[in-house]
Amino acid sequence: ETGAELVVSGGDPSAPNPMLNVHNTQPPIDNLALVQNTSAIGVPGTFINRETGEAFEELFLVPFFIQKSRTLWPRGFARDRSPDCSSDNGDVAVNILPNGEIPLYPGATCEDCVHNFPKWEPREGLEPCAPGHTVLFYDIEAYSVTRMRFSGTGNRIVDRILKKPQVFQKQVVRIIAVKQTSDVGSWWQDVGTATGEITDAQRANILALGQQFLPPDTSTQAAA
Repeated sequence: ETGAELVVSGGDPSAPNPMLNVHNTQPPIDNLALVQNTSAIGVPGTFINRETGEAFEELFLVPFFIQKSRTLWPRGFARDRSPDCSSDNGDVAVNILPNGEIPLYPGATCEDCVHNFPKWEPREGLEPCAPGHTVLFYDIEAYSVTRMRFSGTGNRIVDRILKKPQVFQKQVVRIIAVKQTSDVGSWWQDVGTATGEITDAQRANILALGQQFLPPDTSTQAAA
């Protein structure tokens, strides 16, 4: 990282959508992250709730909102580092980072940024901005909303599974982590499998829930 209605017919589920600009009446969101070998807390290969510390080896969730994003990370590795700049919609940089600091390019257009280039076409002295997605899921058993952010190879699960019209807002996806190894090291990769369609009643609940993520002045016909 979708839609309005959430409108599910047509459109790109990763298109910019104002629904991520949530307001004070939004339902609570559980922020989950895949624990890597370099993470400060948690068991690598599990999914951890950032607020409660609860860990999961597998997840069963329905994707109902996908939003593109971008993140510019500082050069060199630092545990739990903060980005130099980021965008919540993949088009315009935020004015304030989550840690309260001002980004390098507040409010700037991502398309024209000097860091907007693929990593396989390096530019001297510059780090590439990493494209990613923010995805909201609905847990039909816990009746809760979960947010996960995907970047790098993590985008594969979004493109190959979560965005698919036959899956998006329609099926429960089982998500696990699989260890990957290459010449540069090892990491844990999100892998998803669609497990079956939800009921019409469950889907109606998801669509109704999605309305609570719309800002008060946003049309219900926001882009899907």
